[in-house]
Amino acid sequence: MRRVVEHLPSPSPSATVGRGRVRRPADRPVRRRNPLATVLVMVVLTTVIASAAGLAFARAR
Repeated sequence: MRRVVEHLPSPSPSATVGRGRVRRPADRPVRRRNPLATVLVMVVLTTVIASAAGLAFARAR
């Protein structure tokens, strides 16, 4: 004869409290300077200096 194994009832699941993360707005990203603006300033500055030097040497002749 087969032996009958009695199963013990499992405990009913209890209600769990959700532990969700607290949502908060993200910090604003750090505003970085545009590197092209720096290059543009250098190009304009060297062009102005070269033009001024060219005009000065043209008047000296």
